[in-house]
Amino acid sequence: MYNIKLEQFEGPLDLLLQLIEKEDLDINQISLAKIADEYIDYVEHQDHIPAGELADFLLIASKLLYIKSKSLLPYLVWDEADEDATSLEEQLKLYKEFVEASQKIDSLIKNGRYLFSRERAVLPVGFYPPKKLKASELRRIFMEILNRIEPLIKKGKEIKQQVVSIRQKIDDLKRMIGKKAKLGFREFVGKAKNKTEVVVSFLALLELIKQKIINVSQEELFKEIEISKK
Repeated sequence: MYNIKLEQFEGPLDLLLQLIEKEDLDINQISLAKIADEYIDYVEHQDHIPAGELADFLLIASKLLYIKSKSLLPYLVWDEADEDATSLEEQLKLYKEFVEASQKIDSLIKNGRYLFSRERAVLPVGFYPPKKLKASELRRIFMEILNRIEPLIKKGKEIKQQVVSIRQKIDDLKRMIGKKAKLGFREFVGKAKNKTEVVVSFLALLELIKQKIINVSQEELFKEIEISKK
């Protein structure tokens, strides 16, 4: 806090205010003009005055001026003035906050910071429907979604049913060739439901040839492939 030096008082300005408010010191003996002149001279000789210090001085000086005005003009009604004093105090505090904020922003800009992220708000997990959403409307939307995904669910089941493993086809071919001396490939794939199953059946045939479990023969290109057990 800024210190002042007067004939009647020497010390921090806020202490002077306390003494005057307690009536330990007569406000009429204090020269507010001298206090203001000294502070202006002090400011002129300083490289930097913190916003808080400047706001504190303005607040205390305004209170001293208000007290002295009441002392010199006691016949006036001061009810509204009391409210004005409170309002002035609030305005000075707000001024202090703005000055400090502007200084902080200026410092950040000088350091090359122009973008600032805002912390993500942490919301509790849950369902937050719009306030105007009715239960009937929510049910309609839900049913519409179910109708849209139902074909996809059915298609997924169909695909799952259509998947046939090579191991299954190898076992089928072994079982069929065990019952017959010869077996045509067309007969083997006769009950195939799609092209994928035909391809898997052919891969099963190649695997059994590799394992030397069966023999295959074909009289001409594109003719029937005959399968027999070795």
